[in-house]
Amino acid sequence: MKYLRMVVIILLIIVGGCMTDLGSIGGWRFNATVRITDVEVTSLGDIRVDYVITNTGEITIDYYKVYLKGYCSDGTVISDFDNGIDLLPNTAQSDYTYLLTGGKTVTKVAITKIVIENYDENLYREIETNVATDVSYGG
Repeated sequence: MKYLRMVVIILLIIVGGCMTDLGSIGGWRFNATVRITDVEVTSLGDIRVDYVITNTGEITIDYYKVYLKGYCSDGTVISDFDNGIDLLPNTAQSDYTYLLTGGKTVTKVAITKIVIENYDENLYREIETNVATDVSYGG
């Protein structure tokens, strides 16, 4: 019985240690947010997506990757990503990228995930998001 209690206590310590929030390692917050600021259809029919990524944490983001999806009127989905470097804590970076449509009509654009990395602290984090906006083709 004595050994069973010890095993249970050790398991609780191990399981509790595995439940650490990856966003607050060692008291440091490692996080980012993103928002779409503009979407426009180019003269070639591709989609330009302007966005702002903000380092809301206390550690520099050495590298980031923003994953985008374009939802087409025929039910298909176009996927792509954009990336950047060196985003200091509590700062924002404006950027843009293009979704190549292949002649399809994209009705909605979304940023579905952000991946952030810090090399000095050996931190890697994937942040699921669903920042979306409709695409207007004008009249």
